[in-house]
Amino acid sequence: MKKFVLPVVLGVLAFVAVGVAKADPVVGTKSADVVQPWTIKAGAAWSTSSHSQTLAGVGVDYAFEKSAKADNPVLPSIYLDDTFTTSHGSANIADLGVGIRQDFRGNNQSVTPYIGAGIGAYYASTSGANHTSFGAKVLGGVEFSGNWLLEANYTYRDKWNGANLDTYGVQVGVRF
Repeated sequence: MKKFVLPVVLGVLAFVAVGVAKADPVVGTKSADVVQPWTIKAGAAWSTSSHSQTLAGVGVDYAFEKSAKADNPVLPSIYLDDTFTTSHGSANIADLGVGIRQDFRGNNQSVTPYIGAGIGAYYASTSGANHTSFGAKVLGGVEFSGNWLLEANYTYRDKWNGANLDTYGVQVGVRF
């Protein structure tokens, strides 16, 4: 558990540092264009190994340029995802990275399709062993007018002791 704390603390510090850097220079003002930059997601994931079990996945991300403007559909973000077993052991993989998302918005559209990608690092742990290395992900989804979203993703991770840690998953989420 202690080894999982470091990635979480680093993620929180990154969120705070970037938020301070993006803050408006005039104290007490807030950009009227920025809307619902936070997203939380939960769903299922599966290893690309043919003999794997279903995993649970949760995540949070912050989109720095999320706005209501139709002319600003590219969203840089930072994300923290966690994939873990729901039974048979204590395997856990935490991903921390930066990404970009491209929205395909239309006027008065109730559904907004999007695609995205991200790069970063992951921290994998099982009972008695852990590993940190490079990771990347690609995703696609749809965001509905009520700020709900449905997303599919594929996450690549460097192999660990010959084990394939890549996963694909489906998540539902809400933007706030």
